[in-house]
Amino acid sequence: MIPYGLSIMVMYAWSRHSDKSGDRRLHVAVPFVVAAVLLIGLLFLHEGSVPAFIPLAGAVAASYAAYARFFSLTLDHFPPALRASGEALVNTLASAGSFCGPVIFGLSKGRLAGPVSLLLFFLLDIALILCTTFLFRGREKS
Repeated sequence: MIPYGLSIMVMYAWSRHSDKSGDRRLHVAVPFVVAAVLLIGLLFLHEGSVPAFIPLAGAVAASYAAYARFFSLTLDHFPPALRASGEALVNTLASAGSFCGPVIFGLSKGRLAGPVSLLLFFLLDIALILCTTFLFRGREKS
């Protein structure tokens, strides 16, 4: 409950800051990078659950901070007549990924605990870097 309460406050403040600055791409990419750093930092905390809770709550809040800006950013890439369809496409792809990921790992029956798992996470990282690059790629406004 605490991470989601924190997420509400961070999401609101981050969205207001994005509206004032007008830079949506940066306001989508930075929270995801912060969340990734906090989750990586979580690997090095072995003292117990209380110290690990702080970066976990921060990672959840950072992830949610990008959601509102992400959906407004996707709307900017579609013409007005196709915005509803574009938003549906984004949600469909997200739902398919949310389904396929656990199914693939479940069907592997623990066989992904070795170098194959490392390769999959490496490829996922490359995909995330490409997505971040796409977000930072300049697009001329008309």
